[in-house]
Amino acid sequence: MVSNTGASVGDTLTHRPSQYTIHKLKSFEYVELWYFSPDGCREAADEAKSAADSTFSFTKVDDFIALKPVAAFKPSRKVIQDHSLKWRQFDMAKNSFLLYMNKLNWPKKHQCTITMFFMNVISHPHRSEPFGERALLLYAAHIRRDWHDTLALNNAFNISVFNTILLKNLAEEVWNKVCLESLTEVHSPHTSERKTTTDCPSHAHYPIPPTHSRS
Repeated sequence: MVSNTGASVGDTLTHRPSQYTIHKLKSFEYVELWYFSPDGCREAADEAKSAADSTFSFTKVDDFIALKPVAAFKPSRKVIQDHSLKWRQFDMAKNSFLLYMNKLNWPKKHQCTITMFFMNVISHPHRSEPFGERALLLYAAHIRRDWHDTLALNNAFNISVFNTILLKNLAEEVWNKVCLESLTEVHSPHTSERKTTTDCPSHAHYPIPPTHSRS
């Protein structure tokens, strides 16, 4: 191991995701962004503290056999799917995700394209539309999962190219779901007073600025 004697102690502490998360990222596999969020990292820290009481199993590390806590390599029961994250959770988690991609020495071309992908999502004008952030989260969840699947096949597409048509379709899907939820609430027998109208229009229009579509 080579140490850098000229480096000083950092000014901040970085939240560490779980070993399960790191293993997934090392293998270029899809893993939910929640694991990189403050909540996900806090749970990983709590799991690490209770590792002494965990069940252990054998694992091979290089030419050695080592013990590992089983819980450290299992998915969390508290995980939140990407499309269900709050916008702030998504924004914070993606920063940690990119940081650990760099720490794990992902190929630079993949780091650049996924960084641009997140920038396009975060800065997209559709955020200002009704339920726009919800549609963008759904878009990001679908696209990133597909991208990781193609990485495993060594046939990854350029994730940084934004597909406007797909976003429009997903935005309509979100809007229709919101309308259905609204109608269900209106006609629920548990409501004290049945409403006769809903704020949901009969047809949704999404003025999404034109951008390049993914080929």
